[in-house]
Amino acid sequence: MSTFLRVKNDDKQEIISFLAKNDEIKKKEYEKFFKLQSLISQKNSFYGWCIRDHENKVRGFLGALTHQSPHHKNKLIVNMTNWEVCEKYRSMSLGLLGKFIKNNSYIYTNYSASKDVQKILPYFGFKEIDKGTNVFSSYKSLKFTLSFRLKFGKDAINEFVGTDHEKIINDHLRIGCIFVVSFNRGYLFFKQKKFPFNSFFLIHVINFSTKSFRTDWKKICSFAFFRHLSSKIFIDKRFSPAKIKPCQFKKKKMFMKGELIKSMMLTRAYSEPLQKLMK
Repeated sequence: MSTFLRVKNDDKQEIISFLAKNDEIKKKEYEKFFKLQSLISQKNSFYGWCIRDHENKVRGFLGALTHQSPHHKNKLIVNMTNWEVCEKYRSMSLGLLGKFIKNNSYIYTNYSASKDVQKILPYFGFKEIDKGTNVFSSYKSLKFTLSFRLKFGKDAINEFVGTDHEKIINDHLRIGCIFVVSFNRGYLFFKQKKFPFNSFFLIHVINFSTKSFRTDWKKICSFAFFRHLSSKIFIDKRFSPAKIKPCQFKKKKMFMKGELIKSMMLTRAYSEPLQKLMK
């Protein structure tokens, strides 16, 4: 008889083998999932749920990246990742999702739903929070100056020492993120390394508004381009600077489920695309 079970750290290699299917490149990618989860959620080893058959073999998996958010009354934020079920067990897919979201005290997010999953999630209480990601060309908004008029490195971190943001900033810096501050506003980016130019992906914001982002835009573009050779900046539509035209829009609906204070906006902190971009 098949059953649903919560995934533990001891299940790591078996889950990776199930997902990778003997593909060494995919295996390395899925290893990043467990590596990232262990970095960001050391006190909570919730990796998701799986389906096991009568021989105790893994036949399905729905993964999670989790963290406790001080901005949401320390609720556990659970970001859905890989959802894969063997064809023979597809009838159990929705049951797997039901087990995954059974704790009403959590906040659930999904930033990478396929078109089929996008149709399913609203029936399970998920609400759409964004329609996609804007792509901006940093070199189109450069400000030629000797100073970026931004704080970065230790100077930027020091602005938020002792605040709820300090842990978020330091955790992300350890896995390759870049943090900059303009006045009291903070922007946390993931730097994706490519050749010859890199790209920035906005992960988290502090004291944010789309209007203030527009004010800081040229400084951030200049910092990204001249200091990090980043020609593209990826920003979810809800966080994009006001009245700045993107060069591209990547459609991908994003969802959340749970009780959220109206003034609080969910960011991508501790969630995708980190697992796909980290080394």
